[in-house]
Amino acid sequence: LRRFVSYCHLLPASQAHHHRGAGGLLRHSIEVGLWAAQASDKLLLDLGSTPAQRRQIEPRWQLTAFVAGLCHDVGKPATDLVVTSHDRTKVWKPLTENLSDWATANDISAYFLDWRPGRAKQHVALSNLLADRIIGAETLGW
Repeated sequence: LRRFVSYCHLLPASQAHHHRGAGGLLRHSIEVGLWAAQASDKLLLDLGSTPAQRRQIEPRWQLTAFVAGLCHDVGKPATDLVVTSHDRTKVWKPLTENLSDWATANDISAYFLDWRPGRAKQHVALSNLLADRIIGAETLGW
């Protein structure tokens, strides 16, 4: 969650639809992650396994579902938005750095958003790439 917050900071989830306000991407992503984790709780995994084996895998399955939900829109900042400093001289590069790190390094206390035209569903392709950075090696290994 800390890595996700550092990456998306207070970005909105959409320009004119759900969660369009400050912090909307974070709120929407956590909501979807929780819904996915709750839905995963109702599934029986690997019916050929013993109950003890299923209990061992359940936490991993629930975390996987949560993280998948959390990261489903993580590509949006890279495809849908251009984030700049107030004077438009500094531009955030979402493929290589977190938004909060960029703002801190450039002494930016307020940033500005421009929505890219024709962006429909382009974020899906980048969500997998960026999810690795959000999830982290330790969680992926577990």
